[in-house]
Amino acid sequence: VSPGLISRVATADQNFNKEMELAPRVSPEFELTLDNKPAIRAIENMSFFQMKAPGHPVIIPEDCSCENNSVTIAWAPQMGSVVEAYTLELDDGHGGDFRVVYVGREVLCTVDGLHFNSIYNARVKAHNHAGESGYSDIISLQTAEGRDVRDLSSFDWYELGGILERLSKV
Repeated sequence: VSPGLISRVATADQNFNKEMELAPRVSPEFELTLDNKPAIRAIENMSFFQMKAPGHPVIIPEDCSCENNSVTIAWAPQMGSVVEAYTLELDDGHGGDFRVVYVGREVLCTVDGLHFNSIYNARVKAHNHAGESGYSDIISLQTAEGRDVRDLSSFDWYELGGILERLSKV
């Protein structure tokens, strides 16, 4: 049985190999046509510009305000400037050095907790990857008149004593 089976398998294998074509049916070479005209047109229509430091921002006085002991300052970028962030600086209300109170992308900022009846000077500068602008013109804003709770020289200590005495009886 064994030699007959081996002979039969060998014959089937020879017939199989004769019927099968082992050559590729598709040519290994092919044509590729790319239409690059839309890409070239898009590149030609691009407009490039050199990144420069922004121009100094412009403070908008009609949008600036004071309420109680807070001030709101509004500004706009100089036309044509590419701005990534702004820095708002405020002095101490007594003509001292300027301090940074805000850094960010917004063009409006409210600063709370200032002294009452004080004049604050504010200025803004813009910056991007290429550099920073000069400062805007300074705007002066006066907080409302009122008693500043941080100024204890005018505080009525007798009134406080009466309040504490009434609280201790409760």
